Amino acid sequence: MSFVPSNTEGSKRFLTAFYGVEKHLERIAGSKKGPGYRDTFYDLVNAASKGDAAVRRYEVDLKEYADLRNAIVHERRGDDAIAEPHPEIVTALEAILANLTKPPLVSSRFTKTVVTCSPSDPISKATRIMREGNFSQVPVYDDEFRGLLTGETVARWLASRLSLDEIIIGEPVEVVMRETEDPDNFVLLARTATIFDAKERFDDYYRRGKSLDAIVISDAGRTRDTPLGIITVFDYPNLFP
Repeated sequence: MSFVPSNTEGSKRFLTAFYGVEKHLERIAGSKKGPGYRDTFYDLVNAASKGDAAVRRYEVDLKEYADLRNAIVHERRGDDAIAEPHPEIVTALEAILANLTKPPLVSSRFTKTVVTCSPSDPISKATRIMREGNFSQVPVYDDEFRGLLTGETVARWLASRLSLDEIIIGEPVEVVMRETEDPDNFVLLARTATIFDAKERFDDYYRRGKSLDAIVISDAGRTRDTPLGIITVFDYPNLFP
């Protein structure tokens, strides 16, 4: 790999970060077109983005930085490059490199004690948990994860009971959960998932016109795992590095 070195510290930092990104993409994507063939940077971004949420997050930015890299390296006016990266651009690319090579894990930001209830608990106990903890969602477990009790589901259950002029405070949670409008309102993620993986889950639900009420974090993202943390829609702003 050869390029015309720049005389400025900013260009040196930019190119160092850029080639760090390029090497990382090569490790992810590899080249499948035979010996001697070299993928373009755009090719690497496209290939790596298919299996890496962090790359997808920065796909547009990386391609724009590739154009700037080409201007710095290949376009010259005499002995000087025609482009010089702004300090903020240099810092941004260095941050992208850090997030690509060591993306923040959901477990590093959202591990917490998860308050749960069981399917057999009376709804009065579950709603007390929600009120005292200021929760809008409570995961439901017995021997494994059974679903998510939400404030909306409780409201729908109350409406159905009021229409019959009866409210049973001892109603089991599992009965109340029959009023869930859409049981596809949660995602289970392993503790090794990244914040980019979590953000994509919320974005995917939004694109499909659905509501993702919470992501439950566990050791391996299985229903039988003990919950280690939870990410709700209110945490969405914290899914940006």
